[in-house]
Amino acid sequence: MKPFLCMCALAGAIFSQDIDSNGVLVVYSLNWPDSTGNGQSDSKDLAGYYAARRGIPASHVIGVHTAAGLGVFTGDTIEYALFYDSILVKIQAKLEEYDGPVQNRDVIYYIAVVRGVPLCVNTHFDRSTHPVWPNGSYDHNIRCLDQWLVNVDPNVAAGYNAGTGQPGVGTARNDNRMLYYYKTTKNTVAPFSSFRDANRTTRNYYLVTRIDGPSLMHAQGLVDKALYAERYLKNFTSTPTHAYHSFAVLDHDDIHENHNQHLVNAKLWFDGTEPLSPFFSSAAIGPWDLIVDNYPEEIGESGHAPRVWGEIDTAGVRADSGFITLNFAAATYFYSDFFTPGRVIRTSRGNTAVVESIAPIPERLFLNTTAGFQALDTVYDAYGPLPVTNCMFYHGYYGPGAYKDVYTFIPGAVGYHMEYYGAIGFHKQDPGWCNRAIQRNITATAGAVEAPSSEGIPYGDYFLYAFTRGRDFAESCYNSVYFGNRWMFCFFGDPLYAPFRNPSFDDAVAPEFSLVATRRGLAATGRILHIALAGGNADKDAEVAQYKVEYGLTTAYGALIDFETGWGSVDGLWEDDPDARDYFFSRVCERTIQGLAASQTYHYRITARDPYGNQTVSPDMLFSTAVTADTGYNAAHTGVFGPRAQHGSECFSLLAYPQPANPGATIVFSGTGRDLAIDIYSVSGECVRKLRCRGVVSSVFWDGRDSQGRKVPSGVYCLRVAGARKAGYCRIALVR
Repeated sequence: MKPFLCMCALAGAIFSQDIDSNGVLVVYSLNWPDSTGNGQSDSKDLAGYYAARRGIPASHVIGVHTAAGLGVFTGDTIEYALFYDSILVKIQAKLEEYDGPVQNRDVIYYIAVVRGVPLCVNTHFDRSTHPVWPNGSYDHNIRCLDQWLVNVDPNVAAGYNAGTGQPGVGTARNDNRMLYYYKTTKNTVAPFSSFRDANRTTRNYYLVTRIDGPSLMHAQGLVDKALYAERYLKNFTSTPTHAYHSFAVLDHDDIHENHNQHLVNAKLWFDGTEPLSPFFSSAAIGPWDLIVDNYPEEIGESGHAPRVWGEIDTAGVRADSGFITLNFAAATYFYSDFFTPGRVIRTSRGNTAVVESIAPIPERLFLNTTAGFQALDTVYDAYGPLPVTNCMFYHGYYGPGAYKDVYTFIPGAVGYHMEYYGAIGFHKQDPGWCNRAIQRNITATAGAVEAPSSEGIPYGDYFLYAFTRGRDFAESCYNSVYFGNRWMFCFFGDPLYAPFRNPSFDDAVAPEFSLVATRRGLAATGRILHIALAGGNADKDAEVAQYKVEYGLTTAYGALIDFETGWGSVDGLWEDDPDARDYFFSRVCERTIQGLAASQTYHYRITARDPYGNQTVSPDMLFSTAVTADTGYNAAHTGVFGPRAQHGSECFSLLAYPQPANPGATIVFSGTGRDLAIDIYSVSGECVRKLRCRGVVSSVFWDGRDSQGRKVPSGVYCLRVAGARKAGYCRIALVR
């Protein structure tokens, strides 16, 4: 647990510490659809999931209307007037409330906006009200909704023009910079609270990030993988064969000199050159493995694999002193610090040498030999073929305008690719950076919702300075941006995520199943599998996994959905197919089996594998494509969970009736059980009721109520039964 945020109101002072779960306000949409059938929006499901996983108080979770009337909002942009009335004012009212003697605004530092709340707000500003280039070439109407919550109070005080729907006076220009916090944490590790608390008479800022993703599962995964990395992330540079060994990938083009310098700064931070870095050669962690690219094409663009390159100056080869001087022509920017001592460089003609040391001014590389190196030669350091595996950190700048699917991100990975529109069309599944990166397992990222100023993008080095020295994701994000509010960037990730704050452990425990269930897909020849992992202690609660599915008409199976799919090449060239990859880690997972035969009983089993390679294999289970609806489950539809079922124990066959059920259902066991634990889950994995039966039991009745005695809404529920030697599950469709 992070240190509690201490408040000494009587003494008239606030002692600033790391922000904990009490310092987060979670905001969800009341209008988002309900895909799980549990009677509430998926957005509320996600907010509850995040709050439960982080221990955020229920009083710090609020719902807001994101569409007028009773309609459902499905896009990315909300009109400013509706945003003001239904979101901004409501959040301020929550901040004004008291929890006992303490006002919420005195303990809340972060706002976590979850999937379902739009990304953008339409301010109806025109080019004349652009905050950086008034009357320039850029429009100014679409802005990041989250960054209008950074300074709630001034925005509420300014009001809005009811006739135009525009923000009121004082919010259009000249107030985009979040004072006191930009670029602060290279030389200090002070928390954000110390900056806000010292300047509250001027601004009561809140750092805002987003728990969001292309689906509910992907959004939940941002939370799950953050918690896993906080417990288990280590730097395995010394053991590169370890399953959780990872790299930092730095990838820029050579267009903008000022941004390339930030790439260089990040490289020096990771390779142990900077004395303040936790990766300094004599520090506890030591240098982190790096992959660097300064080539004009981005990694993966037109098959380009990562490499550092430069050109030798016309008088740049000194054989007697063993160095070459690099040429930096106007409009092309290279830096000697892109190269790394100890690595081999080569010329396009095949000559090689080892870099012994670097002198940045003038730009010299000292080599073990200069034989064969000539003026105007291109020299480069290649980092190997695609894909780029086991990426933990990513910092990129500009490129092809879409996500290049050449990375495997480990659980806990953070990374930005800074270009226009990285987050645009997010909920419409557009193939931009943010959408694709989250699908491909990244844990935290960022992207622009419109065309920002290059001055206003996150600077990766300042993010990494803060993050790797123990600051959390929210602090690191806002430490890296010049414009911290009313601007263009969304930050996707758990604001509390801080893997470098506390010591980490080795993961020596295999994942356990709490639920394996199936339901019919859209066609009779498809099946959807629901899988959830068990909790119960610190190791289990942090666990995430990939899932392999084996299935077939016999216990020989014969068909396979592997842990990771879609990786390969065509005729030796990297296959860039963004829709083919699947290697997502999660606690709650859906997998779809297609192309099944009709009216057949299938055997299947699931293997769960965590990032350290620990595995658990379920027993053989059955489903039938003869079932015509989700509610028609019978004794042939059994499930498995928990450790006992892994070691040859039998499975209950269960029958629940009536189907659909109202107000409740009777569950009959095949044979009898003794001292049974019966848990009832929503399809999103939330346990709504626990029943305990002592003695010999042959059936049990569930009254359709949760653990507080409240009637649960209509929907499909999964019932899990466990005894000393038997385990099983069935599904119940409840209709009110």
